[in-house]
Amino acid sequence: MPQHIQTLLRTYLGELHTKCSNQEKLLCCLEKILGTQACRHITSLKIYKDTLRIYVDSSVWYFQFSLLKSKLLSQVQLEHDTIKYIIIVLS
Repeated sequence: MPQHIQTLLRTYLGELHTKCSNQEKLLCCLEKILGTQACRHITSLKIYKDTLRIYVDSSVWYFQFSLLKSKLLSQVQLEHDTIKYIIIVLS
């Protein structure tokens, strides 16, 4: 395999691994705060610029997460200082 293709693949796979590990770290942080039961209702997480979007599967958990939003933000910022806002979305 040509050297430039190997370099391109290593770069791409390295970026892919970094993105996965950041989301995994974030999910572990949320699990510490909320507990395993609550985290089961998170369908996905998205980070765009300085905003974390947490998608949940029911209106009951949407309300529950909304009540904890300020606590979530302060705890998440301890490990991920780039996040300034949290938005809870019902999916």
